[in-house]
Amino acid sequence: MYQLHYFPSNANAAPHMVLEELGKKYELVLVDRAENSQKSKEYLKINPNGRIPTLVDDDLVLFEAAAIVLYLVDQH
Repeated sequence: MYQLHYFPSNANAAPHMVLEELGKKYELVLVDRAENSQKSKEYLKINPNGRIPTLVDDDLVLFEAAAIVLYLVDQH
C-alpha cells in the first residue's frame, strides 16, 4: 500500500488526486509543517531533503510531486 506523506495546501495536491482517481489503497501520513516535522530525524530518514510530499511504495521512496505523479501513472 502506498503512503503519501503530506501537509494540507502543499505540493501534494496532484499526487493525492492521482491516488484518488486510481482508486488504489493508500495511507495519508501528516507531516506537520507548523511543528517543522519535515526536518525531524524520522522524516529525514525517508526524505533527506526534508521536503513534502514523499511517496513510499515498499522499498521505493520518491520525493518530488512530479516524479510521484509520473511513477503512479506508469504503474497503473
